[in-house]
Amino acid sequence: MTCGTFGSRSITVHLMKGAGAVVLLGWAFTNVAAYPLAAGGALIAAVACMRGCPMCWTVGLVETIAARARRCERTSLAILGRGPYGSRKPDRGAPPELA
Repeated sequence: MTCGTFGSRSITVHLMKGAGAVVLLGWAFTNVAAYPLAAGGALIAAVACMRGCPMCWTVGLVETIAARARRCERTSLAILGRGPYGSRKPDRGAPPELA
């Protein structure tokens, strides 16, 4: 499941895509004189890994982290027995300020 336009399934997957893009960009820039067509292909593959420019990759990282935080928040609310908005049924024996 992706999150947002540029996000990935997990932070690890997103960081691996970024690392792959960095490697491809480094190879393309160091070998452009010897292998111009392969360097062009590596540039296209790097752009595909980043889903656009480096800023697009950064926005995707923020989207992925935010989606993970939302999932963790929903999970912790479900464990506590609270609804999505933090509402909880008051305990009958507890004073009103603690319920």
